Amino acid sequence: MRGLLVNLALLFAALLVATSPAVAADPASGARVDASNFDAIVAASDAAFVVKVHSPRCGTCQEMRPTWDALVAARSNDVKFATVDIDDDRGMKLAVELGVLDDGVPAVWGFDRAAEGERSTPRKLWSGYDAPSARELAAAIFEGGGVDLNGARTADGFVAKA
Repeated sequence: MRGLLVNLALLFAALLVATSPAVAADPASGARVDASNFDAIVAASDAAFVVKVHSPRCGTCQEMRPTWDALVAARSNDVKFATVDIDDDRGMKLAVELGVLDDGVPAVWGFDRAAEGERSTPRKLWSGYDAPSARELAAAIFEGGGVDLNGARTADGFVAKA
């Protein structure tokens, strides 16, 4: 009986480690970017990117994760998604370089397609201390002054339709 309990405890511990957001990256959340790969993945891309800056230790970040993952699954044909983990040294370095920490975490930033050889300036699309609903997050990203999917923006800041 004792051996069974020990085996169950070890199995439970292994499951916790395997499903921890700090350990296992979920491909449904988008590409994981940091200071070592941001330029190659986001800045060099010919597509617009929506980037979530988060910490696995943040309660609101964890509450937001299912909403984020659902949005990534639903809209990945329209725009590319990525995440920055600020608990990782290279993730923190990138967040500092981009100047995106003033609004705290979680926060969602938009990177429009940049001209060749240039880096797109991040635009805050959403940040807050209460996890957004899927509708609130989608509206912040895709409506109003949201991410520019077509490379053109109208005078009032709305994305021009292709």
